[in-house]
Amino acid sequence: MSFLKQLRMSLLVITNAFVILVLGKIVLSPPIHKESLFPPVVPLPKWQLIDSIESKAISGKPWILSGRDYRYIQNQLPLTIYMRYVEPTDGDVKQLINNHTSIKFSDAQPKLSIRQQSGVGFYGVYVYQQRVYLDACINVRGSSTFTAEQFSNNKKLYQWQFNRLLAYLLADTPLNERRCLLSHLSIPLKGTSPEAAYNNLETIWFSWYRWWSFRFYKRENFRI
Repeated sequence: MSFLKQLRMSLLVITNAFVILVLGKIVLSPPIHKESLFPPVVPLPKWQLIDSIESKAISGKPWILSGRDYRYIQNQLPLTIYMRYVEPTDGDVKQLINNHTSIKFSDAQPKLSIRQQSGVGFYGVYVYQQRVYLDACINVRGSSTFTAEQFSNNKKLYQWQFNRLLAYLLADTPLNERRCLLSHLSIPLKGTSPEAAYNNLETIWFSWYRWWSFRFYKRENFRI
């Protein structure tokens, strides 16, 4: 058997295998019940949920496809968390905050500190008009990010994994991942130092991140 004939046979076997795999997925996969990505109630240890309000989609680049605002309280300390589903995006959280909130970063203000936590990822903290903020992008895979470079590096780590390529071939997920859950947490700065307030927000963020990163793994499971 010539080399070209062997090559054709190999390609035919591979093609048939993919066809069978796709047909099997269509026939055997049960219908997916699509639930909202942003439920009205999200548990947060030691905090009491006051209310949550669904936000409207905003067209443009990037698109904010959906979102919800969550408000909690603990010992009369109010906590506000804005969550937004953004796609497509380059993961530049600072620019997203500039475009979609009343906060406007300049060269000097607000003074931004980008931090990293093992098992969570990168996030930014700062003080603006007597409130303390923590912002980050929750990615479908990998860790949280704050800058476009971090977002790109995180994407490259997972883009060419075998299961990602297989899911792409089955039309199950995009290969070029450009989704982000923009997370915008804040508490008032009153009767405490910025660093103490940062520590409080970080404790909240680590718990919040674990809940959402586990949930935000596959777009097709959710109604956007």
